[in-house]
Amino acid sequence: MIPLDEVDDVARALDILQRLHDDIQEAKDNLLKAKVSQAEFVNRHWRDEVVFATVDRVMLSTFRQRRDYLQKDDKHIAKFMPRYDGPYTIMNTFPNRSVYTLDLPNSPNVFLSFHTSLLSHYNANDNDLFPGHVCTHPGTIVTEDGEIEW
Repeated sequence: MIPLDEVDDVARALDILQRLHDDIQEAKDNLLKAKVSQAEFVNRHWRDEVVFATVDRVMLSTFRQRRDYLQKDDKHIAKFMPRYDGPYTIMNTFPNRSVYTLDLPNSPNVFLSFHTSLLSHYNANDNDLFPGHVCTHPGTIVTEDGEIEW
């Protein structure tokens, strides 16, 4: 026959193990709730991926160039730096990796492949709809000597 003290100890041990099991299950439930909540807030800002075709014209983000410029010196200010550069033509597409190769004619030291997040569609200016946006180019300059300068 088992003494009563040992029965009480076994009952207390089983009770502690049951509470520990319940606490673990509650922690798992709370972790699952946190994951669902995080996914919900992340997906609010999610957008469909833009797919470009070969020979599309795109603008390239200057975010990294601005960051590098600012890190060079404490006195550098990039407030008026353009946000996008281009337009550039897409030469190769790799939509399964979200990577596109651009034609950058005057950039021999630049890696030519960029992620979709750094590209945006190029919208050409419609001079008929927005005549005020036409960039005026100065004409030729004739010096006092009669020489033409550009």
